[in-house]
Amino acid sequence: MQWIERIAAEIVALPVWAAWLAIVLATFVSEDLTCVAAGLAAATGQIHPVDAIGAAALGIFLGDLGLYLAGKFIGRPALRRA
Repeated sequence: MQWIERIAAEIVALPVWAAWLAIVLATFVSEDLTCVAAGLAAATGQIHPVDAIGAAALGIFLGDLGLYLAGKFIGRPALRRA
């Protein structure tokens, strides 16, 4: 758990816009771990809860939208080839 706290400390040391960007990009790697880290940072008062929730939600939304669009535009041609 120390490495999660270290990552959270590095994120909250950034300006707010950069913390948002870091959280959004981290959701592309692991949504669950990012939500836990952002929640811990918000619970300890290191980042505002609205920023933590908003950035995590935006990252999850963009990741899911990307998967949907990939399936829409790549899925059918890939199924025709299979």
